[in-house]
Amino acid sequence: MISIIIPVYNERLRIPRTLEKVTEFVKKNELVSEVIFVDDGSTDDTATLIEAAVSQNPFIKIIRQTRNTGKGAAIKKGVLSARACDHILYTDTDLSTPLEELTRLLARMENADVVIGSRYMNDSTLDIGLSHKRHLVSTVFNVIRRLILLPSIHDSQCGFKIFTYTAAQQIFPLQTLSGFAFDMELLVIANEQHMAIKEIGVTWTDDNQGKLRVIPTSLQMLRDMIKIRSNVFFGKYRNSK
Repeated sequence: MISIIIPVYNERLRIPRTLEKVTEFVKKNELVSEVIFVDDGSTDDTATLIEAAVSQNPFIKIIRQTRNTGKGAAIKKGVLSARACDHILYTDTDLSTPLEELTRLLARMENADVVIGSRYMNDSTLDIGLSHKRHLVSTVFNVIRRLILLPSIHDSQCGFKIFTYTAAQQIFPLQTLSGFAFDMELLVIANEQHMAIKEIGVTWTDDNQGKLRVIPTSLQMLRDMIKIRSNVFFGKYRNSK
């Protein structure tokens, strides 16, 4: 059985489509036990729309945070709130990687603790709507990240990752970052815990409606990479709390 975690923040325009696709997928696949939406302090009616779906679909749950804490913190909250199951998947609100790709990740779970979707493998399928500036920054960032952290990982930032329940319970309590660099930190923690990580190409579509501010976010992620390296040096990822 699988728990799916989806963070949301002011997603009034996109959440109806997301709820429709999630509901359709779960009803076709008996492997999903729950879908947890973590509302990260939305100021629009995102949570109200999700709550309406909860009343009709018992597998949908919502966790409401009173203030915006960041995507990484929202996902951590959802993962640590998931009921005992076999695996935990987190994905983005826009479902840029379709939920149907879950089957492909599950097929790679044998002898793995973590399986991550990737946009940069030979078997990846991309529909990229990135601006030239955003694409350039993303490429440069990925090169720097592989030099500083996770040299064997092609894509640390694709928001489609699955963990065994046991691995998740060891990794997420050690997570310290709440911003976009949290993906990197989770994988570094898994490495420090000597866990098996597998990477697989997935289908990914950029809907070009993201809230990412390219330059400020990139600078923050560089600072976060330095923090992660420091945490590794001081052994902060070696043991779960």
